[in-house]
Amino acid sequence: MLQRLEPAGRPVGLLAAAGAEEAEKACYGAVAEGCAALVAAGGGTVHLALQAAAERPVAFGVVPIGTGNDFAAGVGVPLDPLAAASGMAAALAGAGPVPIDLARGRSAPTARRAGSGRCWRPGSTRS
Repeated sequence: MLQRLEPAGRPVGLLAAAGAEEAEKACYGAVAEGCAALVAAGGGTVHLALQAAAERPVAFGVVPIGTGNDFAAGVGVPLDPLAAASGMAAALAGAGPVPIDLARGRSAPTARRAGSGRCWRPGSTRS
């Protein structure tokens, strides 16, 4: 994964954490030190990294290796982790990041797909 990100021409490092609190500190620390991008994997890590990157001049990327990958799918990130990493490298190398909208819930920024309406099973009739 790191090898896919290196062609962006920027230093690549791995933030290792033993739990959510450590991950949160690592993400905020990387942003404070001026990292160009935060890349997260898995839903919990995506949420923590998004909090650190939100409203700051830092790119935010997702490697979809979680069980649901809802965020990645919702913003158009390829669901193949290596393809996602290659896309991030291209964005960092010059194509530029794609902005996304954030919502603020309970004072913390969040980015989720939203929708409304009814769901129908195939073959059922709509009412």
